[in-house]
Amino acid sequence: MKKILTSLLVFLLILMTALPCFAEELPVYVDDEAGLLQQTQIATLSAKLKQIEDRYGLHLIVATVDDYFAPTIESLADTYFSATAAGEQDGAVFLISMDTREWTMQGYGKGRGIFSEDVLDLLENDCIDLLSNGDYYEAFRTFASDCDYVFELYRAGTPYETPTPWGRIAFMSVACGFGVALIIVLVMKGQLKSVRSRAEAREYVKKDSFHLNKSYDLFLYRTVTRRAIPKNNGGGGSRGGGGGRSGRF
Repeated sequence: MKKILTSLLVFLLILMTALPCFAEELPVYVDDEAGLLQQTQIATLSAKLKQIEDRYGLHLIVATVDDYFAPTIESLADTYFSATAAGEQDGAVFLISMDTREWTMQGYGKGRGIFSEDVLDLLENDCIDLLSNGDYYEAFRTFASDCDYVFELYRAGTPYETPTPWGRIAFMSVACGFGVALIIVLVMKGQLKSVRSRAEAREYVKKDSFHLNKSYDLFLYRTVTRRAIPKNNGGGGSRGGGGGRSGRF
């Protein structure tokens, strides 16, 4: 009996010692320190982020805090990724602070290369308004869905780019062309002199100012062509390389 109890105690001691090691190896996907999410929402979101990691090899972390004591929210995101990614080198963190109303999205490893300016524009446009409206779960769910979409494009060799609004560009081009043409026509019209048609040529001459000795018909004409001088507006600027973005909501 004593041997059985001793063996059982030894087994329990070994198990208690091993459990922290196992816990440290388990990656964290959602850390809701601010208590904004329900347990069912955390479970659903964690499962989604786990699927993304299994599919693309990038570890995503969603975290909320009431306040923080790190120098910046970006450095806090770095700490979260290092502490919870279980050794993963590629991934991203979406972190918000309720006290300061700050948010940050930071990519790491391959994730930093994928998070281009166009991708960050997409994530910010889709997620931050939801944060401002207090729909935190929907903001995090949208972040996961957008990342899934962007990662798939990246894996296929066609990184995400902001769609070009061809319809708006065409409309603006036509409107600008019409406006420039209208201005040119109005300027040319302003340079013309208003005259009235006369029945006879002598009506265009002042009385006794001209004496005609010989007469014959002579047709004169002149062709005037006007064109606008094109303006050189110079080249456009370049955009940044991405990797991360922060702001307030």
